[in-house]
Amino acid sequence: MDRLGLARASLVGYSIGGRTAWIFAALHSERVDKLVPGARVAMLARMAQTVLVAPVPLLKRIQAPTLLVWGERDAMIPFANSADHLAALPNVRRVAIPGAAHVVQEEAADASVMAAVDFLDK
Repeated sequence: MDRLGLARASLVGYSIGGRTAWIFAALHSERVDKLVPGARVAMLARMAQTVLVAPVPLLKRIQAPTLLVWGERDAMIPFANSADHLAALPNVRRVAIPGAAHVVQEEAADASVMAAVDFLDK
């Protein structure tokens, strides 16, 4: 961002990119306008292995408005678990995607993109 002369930006990422965006937003909240992380299980698993045992303290540090796009049929991280994220993130909105499972950005690409675009445009 510094190299591009960007003081602030909105971040969108899936899998390892979502993890990177999430950690950046927690550590540099003054530089993030909005956050759309994806593939929560990959982020949580990696964070547990390499960064934190419990991600909730990190989530609570994220100040940017955050959109969670969650598949209602996600068997890896059930939709009911999104309540933990809603409780931990201070400024969060959740969009449930009916019929989608874990890879919601591929399984319901149009709905995922529309949710992200709507969120980022506001």
